[in-house]
Amino acid sequence: MPLPSDARTPPFATYTWDAGSHFVTVTAVCSDRERFGTVIGAVDAVARTVRVVDDLKLGEVPTVLRIKPA
Repeated sequence: MPLPSDARTPPFATYTWDAGSHFVTVTAVCSDRERFGTVIGAVDAVARTVRVVDDLKLGEVPTVLRIKPA
């Protein structure tokens, strides 16, 4: 993934996919241009495991991302 040409712009990766009824976007931004290439593989792996779940319980809102602890 190429770095942005402007040194003031932090490197980033954006993943977007169609979940059927809506689009999901995950964006990762890194402040360290030197190390971005070393973490992008892990960011890619996390983005590929994100799943949309429509089983919200009473009292929760759709804008909250729930991630079960490991």
